[in-house]
Amino acid sequence: MQSTSGRNERGILLGCAFKGGRSDASTETLRGLSLTTESLVEHFSREWHGSNTPKVAKVIEIWRPRNAQDRFRNYRKKLEAVTSIQELRTYYGSQCICDLGVKDTAHCEWESCGICNVIKSCFSRLAFGARYDYGSKYGDGIYSYHNPALADRFATSSMSSPFRAILACDVVVDHNGLTPSRSDESINDGERVFVRNSDAIVPSYIILYTK
Repeated sequence: MQSTSGRNERGILLGCAFKGGRSDASTETLRGLSLTTESLVEHFSREWHGSNTPKVAKVIEIWRPRNAQDRFRNYRKKLEAVTSIQELRTYYGSQCICDLGVKDTAHCEWESCGICNVIKSCFSRLAFGARYDYGSKYGDGIYSYHNPALADRFATSSMSSPFRAILACDVVVDHNGLTPSRSDESINDGERVFVRNSDAIVPSYIILYTK
């Protein structure tokens, strides 16, 4: 059994719900969706560098409520006032112990379901109520990845679901240079993106896939 302290390089979220309309899109109907969704699938496939090339089955768009949007926007403005910034698309993985997306897009209430806890709290709570990923690389914070195959290392799924699930996120970081320090508020080392403040990252899509 996992401890309530979380696992290495997991993360956080903010207060989210599924957006209606396109919440159950299969790959067969992607042509009828927005260019944004099609571009996401292309980005996911292009950035995947690892064995067992995945096949995207469904893309679920996450609607972010105003308070979560405001926190992200205000954090970005605050950071922009003191430094130059980057806004990046990254991928976040955690265990998903329910059948999310198999029959519908309803999230579960299991405390141990990392993906649903992240969706419900929008990065302010993880699996088992943990507030941060406890990573040895840069310390406690939220770790997401440019390469979805790296996020996939943390994407365990329910035995009754045919899918694996990871989150496509938008994250704001400052320019740190090539020698990041453990004292930095945000770090983009080319492989992982680390932020200490959950306001710096928001979830945008759930990607369900097989490999």
